[in-house]
Amino acid sequence: MLLKKGTYTVVLKCLPTRAIHQGRYLNLAISVNDRTPHFAGIDLSREGKEWSASILRGFTDIAIPLKIEKEGVQTIRVHLMDPGLVLSTIDIQ
Repeated sequence: MLLKKGTYTVVLKCLPTRAIHQGRYLNLAISVNDRTPHFAGIDLSREGKEWSASILRGFTDIAIPLKIEKEGVQTIRVHLMDPGLVLSTIDIQ
């Protein structure tokens, strides 16, 4: 993907699922150009407004800051670290 130097927000949209392992988030990591990955977790463990909204719209999302050091083609890797986590869309803003 061709990006200019600067700071972006990557919004990862995943299907609304629950963690298989009790007490854990659904974990993922994102890296750019093989740099150190940024780890994040999605917590949909409880019934409530967030879970209901995710079910109704068909996805849950997480926003991760992304810093691009120099302009050009970038390789963005998303690592899904837990079973049951399904990535639907990647938006770069």
